Amino acid sequence: MKKLLRNGTVVLPDAVLEGQTVVIDGSRIADIYPDRAEEAGMGEDLQGKTVMPGMIDIHSDMIENYIQPRSTAMMGFELGLKEAERVLASCGITTMFHSISMYRDGSWDVKAIRQAPQVKKAGLSHQHLSPRCALDSSSLSLTLRNRQLGVL
Repeated sequence: MKKLLRNGTVVLPDAVLEGQTVVIDGSRIADIYPDRAEEAGMGEDLQGKTVMPGMIDIHSDMIENYIQPRSTAMMGFELGLKEAERVLASCGITTMFHSISMYRDGSWDVKAIRQAPQVKKAGLSHQHLSPRCALDSSSLSLTLRNRQLGVL
């Protein structure tokens, strides 16, 4: 079934077009064209609202706060992911690379979600999670850099 979204501002890769009609066929955009007077009462009037592709966020720690909203409260990963994605979609973000930090024991910012067993549990059961390593010590970073350059 086709749906008309009229009077929208459409963001394209090479232009921003005002007064456009977007034709949706099923779950896909079938056409974009300037508004037509004969379609004035048809479809939904966007009143100049913006129509654009979903945004991609390549790094976010927000999932940590949905899984562990308080220091004594741990929610399930699936519930946290579902709630985070509901909020993201309402903001126009359709793809998110979620990140969970993992700290060694004794670190200053150890939360239950950041401990190895929790990170491993989430990472092994979900393809959405991408582990990464960030160095938080400038001397360690310099040492590794010097080794890479053959200085040490």
